[in-house]
Order: sequence, then structure tokens, then C-alpha cells
Amino acid sequence: MSLLSNWRAEAVCADDPYAERWVSYKYDDVQYAKNGCARCEVRKECLVSALSNDGIVGVVAGISEFEYLMHTWHEATRENESNWRTDDSTLSGLLQKVQ
Repeated sequence: MSLLSNWRAEAVCADDPYAERWVSYKYDDVQYAKNGCARCEVRKECLVSALSNDGIVGVVAGISEFEYLMHTWHEATRENESNWRTDDSTLSGLLQKVQ
């Protein structure tokens, strides 16, 4: 079994009774999820999986959806690009945040 398919069983959010807080936009819920992610051992795998699939919704790997969009926007404007694409530089910057 590959590392990316097995990591979910070890995720802090997997056993959390308040899992809906990970996909909420309320400030307190976002902070709750980020605190959970801070204790999680599989944040890197979580982020790679999210970016490889549907993207970030709510809080993923300790990064809120808003933070992801802002990071992507800053990368795009810094490079004078007109689109918000996720490329290797975006992934690299986000991985630095979760380590």
C-alpha cells in the first residue's frame, strides 16, 4: 500500500468527533482545525493529496482555504501570471508551511 493511500488512518481529523469544523469558515472552527493539524504527523501527505485531487476545502494540513488562495494569488502576481495555477513553486511554498 502506498504512503499516500495509507496516511488517512493516521490523520488527527480522522477520529475527531467534530470533523465538520475542518470544513467550516467560522474563525473558531478554523482555529480548532489548525490546532488539530499542528499535532498531526501526516500533514505533508494530506497537503499533497489535497492538491493532487480536489484542492483545499476548509483546513488541510494546517492551511486554511483562504490562506491557500492568498498564497496562490501572491505567487501568481509575483510571477506576473494571469491565472491561479498550482505548480511546483506553489507546492514547494506550501510544503514549507506544513513542515
